Amino acid sequence: PAVPWVCSVLLLVGLIGMWRSNAFSKFILRLLHERAWPWTTMALIVACMIMSAVSEGHGKLQIPMMDISALMVAEELFETWAYIGLWLAQVQMIRHTRSWARSLYR
Repeated sequence: PAVPWVCSVLLLVGLIGMWRSNAFSKFILRLLHERAWPWTTMALIVACMIMSAVSEGHGKLQIPMMDISALMVAEELFETWAYIGLWLAQVQMIRHTRSWARSLYR
């Protein structure tokens, strides 16, 4: 019952911290300006998480003609691909921003 509230507070604290440290203008807007945001990888993550939720039986969509053990395996497989996507997005960000280190802290 407290999970949505805790997540909301953590998100708010993170956004306030980003605003106070000028992370929006120093990092996020610069990524958008340089067209370096990993949109494709983020789309992969979203698609995998949706398929994971569908495989688990959440929502209105159902996967027909699969037994329960195959659905469990599919759910774990989609989650694994989503985690691989998160790792890939981080690698892409680190590689792109490697040369930014000195200019961000001025």
